Amino acid sequence: MFGSNFSLYPNPTDDGVFSIKIPGLYNDVELQVFDVLGKTIINKTLEADGNAIKVNEKTLNQGVYIVKLSQGEKSFIAKLIVK
Repeated sequence: MFGSNFSLYPNPTDDGVFSIKIPGLYNDVELQVFDVLGKTIINKTLEADGNAIKVNEKTLNQGVYIVKLSQGEKSFIAKLIVK
């Protein structure tokens, strides 16, 4: 795990645009988004901008999702609500 100093905001989001802030985040990170049934909705590599990444996934429908961010052996998992 990345530790306890992370945040996913805004949550809930109205449009599928959100940010994940994690100290020590650098270079490429893998983003996965799953629906509540465990189906992978998004699986892509993003570049960290300092200590955060911005995700623009306006294709997400209303619902509850699980967001997983991985880099090496570290990972972050959080629930995301799209209104």
